[in-house]
Amino acid sequence: MNPENEQSLDAGLAGTIEKTWRRRCLSLLLVLLPLTACLTMYDSTARWLGSRDLFAREVAAGSHVNFGGAQWQLRRLLFADAFPVSADVPAHAVPVIAEFSVVVQDTRLQELWQPCRIFLEDDQGRHWAPTSLPALRLPAAEAGNCISGAVSGAAKGSALRIREVFLIPRDAAAAVQVTVGLGSESPRYLRFERPNS
Repeated sequence: MNPENEQSLDAGLAGTIEKTWRRRCLSLLLVLLPLTACLTMYDSTARWLGSRDLFAREVAAGSHVNFGGAQWQLRRLLFADAFPVSADVPAHAVPVIAEFSVVVQDTRLQELWQPCRIFLEDDQGRHWAPTSLPALRLPAAEAGNCISGAVSGAAKGSALRIREVFLIPRDAAAAVQVTVGLGSESPRYLRFERPNS
């Protein structure tokens, strides 16, 4: 066979193999790109759901409910008269204390409660996080907040007092309810009916 013909045949065969591999790679790309997009969306959605309180579980006044490795009860919801008047509190605002009795059922609270989200919510869907105003913080010896409860290392059966302090507009005071969201329970959360007292 003529060497020029051999080279031409080899070049044609190499071109055919290259085209075949190019087609295979493009076909795989058509499969892998949507698959990668789906996996990324799934991961993003899972993280988004894990950081949101979307589905409320209503809790009747005075009831105990198992949630995040503990039994929760909203003991008190106290308004302005529990606080001394302070220059830090604006005239249009009302300080509020939400106090829980929590009985530990699983000692992995640090894992189960991260993140721990306790908010006040009104009938218009507005939310208020606990305040950081120093004048409204309570002594640590009386009760801890949600984060300190999570890292307390409490034994099974221990009773914790969880207390959060809020500052809300006066027009919201009549309609607020307390909500509790925990990382291990997301996207479910608790919404407590206001205590009778």
